[in-house]
Amino acid sequence: MSEIRKVGVVGAGLMGSGIAQVSAAAGYETIVREIATGPLEAGLTAIRRSLDRARGEGEDDGQGEG
Repeated sequence: MSEIRKVGVVGAGLMGSGIAQVSAAAGYETIVREIATGPLEAGLTAIRRSLDRARGEGEDDGQGEG
């Protein structure tokens, strides 16, 4: 059996964007297909927000900005 290196996701809704994010974070080349730009942009926005939240959780060192 061959190794999985690429993941294709059909649809960028709630489930599709989540699958795409997890797949990409795990190191797989990830391709998302969506038939309309509106849902695609919404899915990308959801992924960006999720990544921003995840980054923000580990950044606070308690020392402030200056």
